[in-house]
Formats: sequence, C-alpha cells, structure tokens
Amino acid sequence: AAIELLKGSIKKMYGKKGDKVVKMNIDGVNMSCDGIVECEVPASWAEAPAGPAPPKFEAPTWLSKAADFANNIQRPCNNMDGNALPVSTFEPGGRVPLGTSQYEKRGIAINVPRVDMDLCTQCNKCS
Repeated sequence: AAIELLKGSIKKMYGKKGDKVVKMNIDGVNMSCDGIVECEVPASWAEAPAGPAPPKFEAPTWLSKAADFANNIQRPCNNMDGNALPVSTFEPGGRVPLGTSQYEKRGIAINVPRVDMDLCTQCNKCS
C-alpha cells in the first residue's frame, strides 16, 4: 500500500515533466524494492545500552542564547524529534537567535557529482 502511495505521489509530482521522467522514478522505486534484503539482528542487541550522549555545545557568553537554542531546540529538530518539544520551548513568532548556523551539521561536498542525463530522474539532488 505504501509503495502504491509513493508511486501516486511520483505521478503527481513529476507528471508535468513527462511520462519518461515519471517512468524513470517509478522504475527507481521498483528497483529499490527488489534490492531490499533482510538483515538478521542479534537478539543481544535488544539489551544493548544506549550510547553516550552527544556533547553539549559550549559558547562564549555573548552566544549563550544561541547555544541554548542549539542544544534545546535545534538538535532535537535536526534529529527529527521536534514534535516532542512543547510549544513553550519556541520563541514567539518563530524567531531564531543569531549565530545558530555554526551549530548545524553542514558540510560542503568534497566531490561534485557528475550528472548522466540518460539516468537523470529530475530529483534536483545534484544541484
């Protein structure tokens, strides 16, 4: 059922780009489904202790509001845990303190991808 929903969203999203683009994306989904393999997980992993907590950001005093924001809001949101945060955690109007971009996990690609237009699905990930 989820695969059919995904294929429906592909048709809706890429339909304006033509049948060839839609077909390439659907073929990609089909190949992904064909490539799924079951991995056995040892039963002992159920009792595995949680790993160490990620380090807290430390900042100079003038950036303490940014560091608090990064630790208490930005990190959970980047870890896809933002829905667990109460509304009271956020600033009214959605304001973000200055200097928070330094705490985000971002990088610049060492290698730039080479695009093969015969295999391109118009996903825009290479741009």
